[in-house]
Amino acid sequence: MKPAITLPLSPSMNRCLAEGQKVGESCERKDQCARHVTIEHDDEPVPAYYRACHSDLMVAFIPLTGWPEEEVES
Repeated sequence: MKPAITLPLSPSMNRCLAEGQKVGESCERKDQCARHVTIEHDDEPVPAYYRACHSDLMVAFIPLTGWPEEEVES
């Protein structure tokens, strides 16, 4: 079973505003991403940046539900 992400994230992890610098660059997965959702759970303000995922590859995405378990071949 995969553990859910505990919020807030460490202050050393970048936060994401889930919005780009240009109109229409909003992230469709912002409500499922710990980098964005943690902002409202931070006790002290942590700098947040425009979209952390600069492409459709979503390389900076941190799922709130936790990382999928690796499949182990037997």
